[in-house]
Amino acid sequence: MRKGDEMHKAIIPVQQQLEAYNAKELERFLAAFAPSVQVYDHLNTLVLSGMDAFARHYAVLFAKYPAMKAELVSRMRVGNKVIDHERIVGRARRNRLKRLPFMKRRRGGLRKSG
Repeated sequence: MRKGDEMHKAIIPVQQQLEAYNAKELERFLAAFAPSVQVYDHLNTLVLSGMDAFARHYAVLFAKYPAMKAELVSRMRVGNKVIDHERIVGRARRNRLKRLPFMKRRRGGLRKSG
């Protein structure tokens, strides 16, 4: 596999989940992630584990903040890892976020950390 093909393969599911997140298309968003998805906070503490918890969390989040969007500030890829620097907008002013999600591509979908 050529280097460009490998990079493209790592980035495709990350871009797909970003687009689904912004469109609030929950099923398409969830489809990008592995059933064993895990979410960690900035202190590396496990916050969510497994697709059921992940799906419930994002269903509530999408319903609560319909105007919420993730603006991609930058994207970096190292091997099968993709790191997006995102700015989250469309939430209450006091809840404005900057995120640095780290996505690790594995067979079966993304495993999200951070």
